[in-house]
Amino acid sequence: MRVFCLIHSDRYNNCVNQTVLHGVVTSFVDVEQYKKKGPLQLYEEVFEVKFLRETGAYYRSEAAKLKDECSCSDYMEKVSNTFHSLDYTVCVKYAGL
Repeated sequence: MRVFCLIHSDRYNNCVNQTVLHGVVTSFVDVEQYKKKGPLQLYEEVFEVKFLRETGAYYRSEAAKLKDECSCSDYMEKVSNTFHSLDYTVCVKYAGL
């Protein structure tokens, strides 16, 4: 699915169209509400499962790189900074909040 290519590019600081990315994610929710099939079932089945799997793989890879490159205290500081920046990133880029 092309949206995962966009997310992958975004994670590596490549320029992606945030409006398109947000629109695709939002469309899963909108379609589900329209169909009244079940709360977020389409989003969960088509997008969320793969998104979470790829997100886990991405952060495992990033953590392994940091572990090899940093001292323990530097590693913990970078992990903490990443968590704080993710609050903003996820809310604005993907959820549009």
